[in-house]
Amino acid sequence: MEIFRWFNGGTGLILALVYSLFLVWFHVTGIMNHSYLLLCMIALNGLGGYWLGKVIGRLRRYGLTDPVSQACNRRCFVNELGKTLKRKRTERFSVIMLDINDFKICNDTAGHDVGDRVLFIVAQTIKGNLRRGDHVGRVGGDEFAVLLSERAKREAIFMMTQLNSLVNRALRKYGVSVSMGIATYPDDATDIDNLWKIADMNMYRVKGNRLSATKG
Repeated sequence: MEIFRWFNGGTGLILALVYSLFLVWFHVTGIMNHSYLLLCMIALNGLGGYWLGKVIGRLRRYGLTDPVSQACNRRCFVNELGKTLKRKRTERFSVIMLDINDFKICNDTAGHDVGDRVLFIVAQTIKGNLRRGDHVGRVGGDEFAVLLSERAKREAIFMMTQLNSLVNRALRKYGVSVSMGIATYPDDATDIDNLWKIADMNMYRVKGNRLSATKG
């Protein structure tokens, strides 16, 4: 669907109007003399083009959205991360990696409907507290990633702390919690792979400390 990434209702309508101009040309040059038929064809063509553009745009959005959490899917998130890196080479931005603790136990004991609800709550709680230009994506079974754009490292860490508190509060009744780790460009890494890896390592460090505390 990449070929249609720019296609939406507006572009469909524009293409339909261009085609309609050809019909007008046929009429003016005498190839087509039925004026009423011409007007009907122009109108139907415009509506058809607009509808087609909307359908293609909707299909593209479906292809970039995780159906359970309604967040970006992995492909969508990686694309946004790549675009941010190109735009913000002189500015800081951060990636938060998030893992749901005890998610398998929740799925096995409460059922997959509850598990799906947990995933939705995580995504929507984060999404509702982000600024414009930030993104949240489901990048694995019970893993999410958050892109914090145009934030210094200290501000990004504070934001992660706030999100951690909000999400854990929302999940309390389901018996699960989340662990988060963060990495900031360019403080921690200057490329996407290492940025992702460091955020992931920091998240698993937090998760490991939680398990140690629980056993202790």
